[in-house]
Order: sequence, then C-alpha cells, then structure tokens
Amino acid sequence: METESEQAVNHQNHSGIPGSEIRGVPEAIASSGISLRLWRLYAQAWLVCLLFPILFLAQTPLAPVRLIVAIAGLVAFVVTYTWLMWPHPLNNSAHTRTVPRTSPILFVALMAQVLLLSLAYGNAFLWLFVGVSAVAGVVLPARMAFVIVMGLTLITLGLGVGMSGGLAQTDWLHLVPLVLLVRGLGLDMTGVTRLADALRELHGARGELARRAVTEERLRLARELHDDTIQAVIALKQRVQIAQKSVKDQGALRILNELENLAERTVENLRRMTRALRPIYLEDLGLVTALEMLARETNENNSLNVTFQKSGEEQRLPREVELALYRIAQEALSNVVRHANAKQAFLFIHFEDHEIKLEVRDDGVGFEMPKSPTDFAPSGHFGLLGIRERADLIGGRLEVQSEAGQGTQLSVRVKKS
Repeated sequence: METESEQAVNHQNHSGIPGSEIRGVPEAIASSGISLRLWRLYAQAWLVCLLFPILFLAQTPLAPVRLIVAIAGLVAFVVTYTWLMWPHPLNNSAHTRTVPRTSPILFVALMAQVLLLSLAYGNAFLWLFVGVSAVAGVVLPARMAFVIVMGLTLITLGLGVGMSGGLAQTDWLHLVPLVLLVRGLGLDMTGVTRLADALRELHGARGELARRAVTEERLRLARELHDDTIQAVIALKQRVQIAQKSVKDQGALRILNELENLAERTVENLRRMTRALRPIYLEDLGLVTALEMLARETNENNSLNVTFQKSGEEQRLPREVELALYRIAQEALSNVVRHANAKQAFLFIHFEDHEIKLEVRDDGVGFEMPKSPTDFAPSGHFGLLGIRERADLIGGRLEVQSEAGQGTQLSVRVKKS
C-alpha cells in the first residue's frame, strides 16, 4: 500500500513506530547553531578528565591484575560516556534510542563504576566524576539532573576529603577546581539540554503554524472553488443548454453538446478537488460518515472493492485529530489504488475504551519494509514519512505490516484525551 506519498513505519514486517521527527531534526539542529560535529567535539573534549587517572597508572607501580582492572574500567567509562553523549541534544529520534530505558541504567552503572574506581585507586579517579556530571545533565530530566549534579558535587568533595585523611591533609588546590568543575559542567549540560528542548518545541510550533496556514489556505481555495468557479461553470452549462434549444444547425449543435459535456466534467472535477481540499462530510457529519463516503467514492471511481466498517460507540474527536485520520485514510486508499494492484481493500475505524484505531488493509502485492526510518527517503518512501508525521502530530502510533505478495495492513492508534 505504498507510494510516493506513503506513510510509514519501522522495520520488521509488522512493527510499531515510536513517534519522532525525522524530517525536522536536521533543520532544528541547523537552526540551533550547534552542528552535530561541534556538539561531539565539545562532549568528547571533556574526556580530558582521563588524564589524571592515566598519569596515576603510569606513575604508580600496581600489581598486574589491579592494573588490568583499572584499564578495563577506564575503557568501559569511555565507551559508556561516548554512547550516552554521542547524539545531538536536539536529535529526538536518536535520544529515544537511549533515554527512556537504557540511559538511566547506564548512567547509574557509570556512576557506580566511577565510585568503585575512586575508592579502589584513589583521588586521581575522582576526576571521572566530571564526565559523570556531564552525562547527568544530558540524559536526565532537568530537575532530576540538577539534584544529581549537586549530589555528585557533594560526593566528590566528601570522597576527596575522606581519602585524603581529613580536612588538614586535603590538597585543596587539587580538590576545589575538581568540585567546581563537576558542579559547573553538570549544570552547563543541564542548561544545554533545556535549551535544546526549548528549540525543539519552538521548531515544532513553527511547523505546526505552517501546517495550519496550509490547512487554512486549502479551506479558502475550496470555498472559492465552490462559491465562485463551480457556480460560474454551472451557469455556463445552463447557457449552453439554453443555446441548444434555439440552434438548428447540426454542426453547431454538436459543438454545443460537446461544450455541455465538457462543462459537466469540469464541474465534477472541481467538486472532486473541493472535496480533496476540504472534506465537507468531515466538517458537517463527522469522521465516521466522512470515512464511509471516502470508501464509497473510492469504490465508484476505481476498480477496487472497498469495505468500510465501524466498531464501538462513535464520538466526535478534536478537529485536528479527525482531519489527520481522514487524510491518512485518504492517502492509504489512494496508495492501494495506484500501487497495490489489489482487488479488495478494507477501511476500519474502531472506537475503543481508551483509544481510537484507524486501519486500512488490502490484498495487493505488498512491499518490503525499509530497515529503519532513516531508509525511507533514500528508498523513495517519502509518503510513509508523511503519514508518520501526521500520526505524530496527533500523538498517534503508526504500525505497518507488509510482505511481498501478502498485501499490506496500516493502522494508527490515538489515545483518547
């Protein structure tokens, strides 16, 4: 059910796609003034904190086992730090890879690892808390990050004093800059992440305003076509019909008949364009009726048998949700007609207790799903990105199942507000 205007999903032949903003990320990063390369250089620059433990290991005789354990710990620190800091803060799709599940776990593991290394090898390894603080500012929510950074600052100070043998024996020229750096970098990274969140929201709002402007322009064009252009063509057709009654010449009459037919086809085409720009059934009668009429019109205008079904208790949804679901169904059926080579299609709308589910199935040729969302554009599946964006805008979850020769099933689930 796929086309140039398909709308898509994730790999596997049946896979759900978390919401993310694939197209908008590069523009948001560009508008932030901090390129991905610059961010990575900045983040990796703080691995300079490894200098102190490395110097310690180079200058201190250690048993081979202890030395190997220390080196392995530093390598693990670098790998974990790099994994967590590698995505740009604005790259929402990259952060969803880690933030919801693995990032907090990796952060706790990183903090525990640095704590154990510091207790086992001494003050030189306290400098690794600089990296831990930076990670906290990036991967944790702002308020939690602030608390954790303050906690890391106190832990660094307490361990530094404790492992030195007390206040009198503490090398304050070494410890004070370390504590200030742990606190300062953590808060700095927290600020960077909050700024990234604000920029992402601003970019999303700008996109939403642009989409609303397009919608309003569609409505305006539809009204003008209906109120002016269609009425003018109908008036022209009526004048032709009047002229037909007074013309006796067969040649002229044939021309007038052709003109009448042309006017009739023009009116029908204009009405079809008006319905595409402004689904009047949707505005006046609701989503269910609009989807039913969409299925009926697709049946009448194409050699495709479309069956519409509704389940659950119908209810009106917010305007933007109804419009998005209608456009997704419209595009999905259009894809079936143009590309699926299908004989039968099904359009379902399910009103469930906590969500609404829109589903489109066909018995067509199917297609091979791209391996990841980043492969949609190179594979020419720009339409899949479009449907996915529509689903994301209303907080929906898009799922697609397809196999070559087995047809396609597309569904969108939207939680009830």
